[in-house]
Amino acid sequence: MEPASSEFSPKGFFRTHRIIHLALLAGLTIFGLVQFNRVGGAEMAWGQMDYLFPYGIPLLAMGGILAGSVVFRQQLSAVTKLETLQARMNGYLSACLTRYALLEAPGFLALSAYGTSGNAAYLGVALALWIALLLLYPTPERAVRDLQLPPPMQEALRKGLK
Repeated sequence: MEPASSEFSPKGFFRTHRIIHLALLAGLTIFGLVQFNRVGGAEMAWGQMDYLFPYGIPLLAMGGILAGSVVFRQQLSAVTKLETLQARMNGYLSACLTRYALLEAPGFLALSAYGTSGNAAYLGVALALWIALLLLYPTPERAVRDLQLPPPMQEALRKGLK
């Protein structure tokens, strides 16, 4: 039995990246739906919250967005120095997954806070993080822009997508 081909394919790379991205979105969506169904609705009840959640959850959400962006840029600065398209794309996937995790973790925390309190504010925070994650849908154009690919690598990427 012959081993599977390990040749890099931009088409396969983006298919895998999109599947991972959509799976992360689906996980957050399913957990949110389960929490919403378990709680049985939502109401804005700022007066009934304890002292940590009203400040902690939004701060963690903003921190996740900021940290995700900073860490992503730091990882990209190292990735853009790599010589081959495959190495750059693999580094790009790693940077993206880190960014996604830093958005998704506070989303799960916000949904957990919603599940314990029933307060719709936490649902709103989770929805904002879900939208932020959705807006990061992987595309070849985004990869070219983020990685600052030189024209020969851009051409190789576009050729591999056909």
